[in-house]
Amino acid sequence: MIDIAICDSDLITSSLIERLIIDIEKAQNIKINYEIFYDSRTLINMMSLGKCFDMIYMNIDQKNSKVIKTAEIIRNIDVNVLIIYLSSHEFYLHKLFKTEPFNFLQKPINTTVFYSVFMLAFKKIQSKNEYFYYTFNKTYVKIPISKIYFFESQSRLIYIHVKSGKHDFLSKKDYRFYSRMTDVENQINASNYRFIRIHQSFLVNFDYIESMNHKTVLMENGNLLRISEDRQKNVLKQFLTMKK
Repeated sequence: MIDIAICDSDLITSSLIERLIIDIEKAQNIKINYEIFYDSRTLINMMSLGKCFDMIYMNIDQKNSKVIKTAEIIRNIDVNVLIIYLSSHEFYLHKLFKTEPFNFLQKPINTTVFYSVFMLAFKKIQSKNEYFYYTFNKTYVKIPISKIYFFESQSRLIYIHVKSGKHDFLSKKDYRFYSRMTDVENQINASNYRFIRIHQSFLVNFDYIESMNHKTVLMENGNLLRISEDRQKNVLKQFLTMKK
């Protein structure tokens, strides 16, 4: 789940951003939670109470020092949140560099540019070290989700096929644990990584798909996996959606 804050007193702009986010959520199969704030004080108060956002769209059109002060407060509260400034001019932009903005969107907002900036931010959020956790034989294990090629179910065991280099801490040993593939699917998709369930026994990472046809998926590590007949239509639909 990605949490987004939209902070702009302009109803037209905030409504447009809301609509664009909803469109991206549907088109890219990304789970998004967003909140709209019509003044920065309310946003700061909520963040001060512990609310965390992955991304903030923030209006900087007011021509006064409060813009800079607000940005500095937000950055002091959360050093990791991606801030995307919105403005019809660049009056304060150079003074806001020290707040480490992720990007800047010129008003009126160009929908193509908005989409491009959003996907760049999404990939940056994805690149954070998120892990898949499990226990096996009383041992607690965590694996970076970005390193997982696919999950494979055999009887009651789930095997994790991982990407491992010569100097990678992930070895060639088996990563396995007891679970149901449906539970794994729910857990992995809650992290917003785009995995596709191609078969009752296979849950594959879209980013490592080399090629596919209606019957099989070829993974980058050379594994050729079968797509079950009842899932073929939905798998192709998901693949084309994520490929955009």
